[in-house]
Amino acid sequence: MMSRSKLFIDTGGFIALANERDQYHKVAASFYRQLDGGIIRVTSNLVISETYTFLRYRIGYSVAMRYLLSTKKAQSSGYLQILFSNEKSEEQALKILEKYNDHDISYVDAVSFGLIMSDARIDRVLTFDRHFLLIGKEIVPQALGT
Repeated sequence: MMSRSKLFIDTGGFIALANERDQYHKVAASFYRQLDGGIIRVTSNLVISETYTFLRYRIGYSVAMRYLLSTKKAQSSGYLQILFSNEKSEEQALKILEKYNDHDISYVDAVSFGLIMSDARIDRVLTFDRHFLLIGKEIVPQALGT
């Protein structure tokens, strides 16, 4: 049996999908609608937290809550896999932050890097953040011009 590939969805990807006024909304929404149903969608609890916080403070409660409820529904239906930060992934994040100290990587991104690197099936990241190129992952959609 062939293992299915996984797509990690980063904060920027979720923000673009949730915020119709985001500069990347159209390209992200178009990409997301065209995703093969066999691709496993993955994110982390820290990405969900960061996305909710951004949407809540920049867009408003209703958009933020709609996002949060949709992620919970997607998780319960098996459509979205949520990876949880733990002591091991946070220790790995510290090492990643030290290794890439010349880049302005957030703590959430560092934890995400560790979670992504621990699963070889995660081969792409839905993001608009170039930092994920540091760990050799393909960024989708190709809106960055890289």
